[in-house]
Amino acid sequence: MANITFYELSTYNNGLLLPFTIDLDELSSEEEFNDAVQDCLQALKEKVIAGEFPHADIEYQGGYYTFEEYRVADSEDVPDKYVGEYSLDSEYWEYREAVEEHGAEVVDAALSIGYELGSLEDYYEGHVEEKNDDAETLGEWAYQNDHLGEIPDHLEGYIDWDSVGRDLNCSGWCVVKGHVFSV
Repeated sequence: MANITFYELSTYNNGLLLPFTIDLDELSSEEEFNDAVQDCLQALKEKVIAGEFPHADIEYQGGYYTFEEYRVADSEDVPDKYVGEYSLDSEYWEYREAVEEHGAEVVDAALSIGYELGSLEDYYEGHVEEKNDDAETLGEWAYQNDHLGEIPDHLEGYIDWDSVGRDLNCSGWCVVKGHVFSV
């Protein structure tokens, strides 16, 4: 369950921690996220005005607490690169869409080698059963998935799959966390 927790800043700056948490799984866009933040700020403001925080000796003083700004307190199941000091990076929604389409393992592997999310289908080639990220695994995978053309069965035993994989690496292919990518 992906969520992010914020502190409202006008109360935070006056020594009072009033957190609010947004469940990101219930939202589908940055626009919905921004609306949810504003709704939470409004609800928090109404609670303060109604005096629902007896543990804190605060009184709403005609705008003293503005309830306009917030800062990130914590997040769960959101990659650190998408959580800023004051908000959630707008690229998070593209990340989440890619995870829904390709799976978190594939997306995280692609990001670990610097690929862009928007064109993941252009360079993701597939999954290897072995978790070895080595040249031999790549060479064998390329043969099994018909990326090398026809090789007669009686010659298979003579092929140095490690060399084939290294050649593929030089051509922009790689295996990362059990997933094959190309340029």
